[in-house]
Amino acid sequence: MNSKLSLGPGRRRARCGGAFIGFSLAVAAFLAVAVLLWTNREAFRAPGVGEAKAAVRTENLERLLQETEAAVQSYAVLDAAKGIYQVPIDRAIELTALEWRDPEQAKELLNQRVDLIATPPDPESFE
Repeated sequence: MNSKLSLGPGRRRARCGGAFIGFSLAVAAFLAVAVLLWTNREAFRAPGVGEAKAAVRTENLERLLQETEAAVQSYAVLDAAKGIYQVPIDRAIELTALEWRDPEQAKELLNQRVDLIATPPDPESFE
């Protein structure tokens, strides 16, 4: 009875040989896919940005930086009816520091400004 349960030396080698062949095939398949991807790597590469597009992007960035600098350093009227004006950032910091010397009054002024800006539009104007 025990002879049926035990595997002989030939059967052990057959099982080990089958596992080795399966492992070898898996490694070979992996290497084959890697070689295919390596040989076709140019097909999967994203196209580069051309010089013309790069020049346009650089131009746009420079224009945006100039506009931003102008907005931060100049005075402008944004909405005269609501009293909204643009001031240079340095002056805005000075004015804010002056306003907040009295915190209670500054909070009240801030609430008034929020109410002025956040006023909902007249519903009849949508029709």
